[in-house]
Amino acid sequence: MAGALFVLWATPVTAQTDSRQMQQRLNQLENQVQTLSRAVFRGEKPLKAPDLSFTAEQQNISAFEDRLSGLEARQRELTGQIEKALFDIQQIRN
Repeated sequence: MAGALFVLWATPVTAQTDSRQMQQRLNQLENQVQTLSRAVFRGEKPLKAPDLSFTAEQQNISAFEDRLSGLEARQRELTGQIEKALFDIQQIRN
């Protein structure tokens, strides 16, 4: 439980950093698409293929996001189980 609380507490800073990195990557991709579109419109061949490979840092971020999503799903599941147990207890009391 303490670990889950720490993850939730630390998430805003990490999410902000991840958001900035994703925005930078999105901007890069948009620039590449615009460059390619201009080249195609003019009938030119692109100078080189864009580098779409993921760096180790991007792979780590992706793995972290996957793990965080799994933890969030597990937290929702456990919260649902706790709420059901509390409801059952209330029903037994009544």
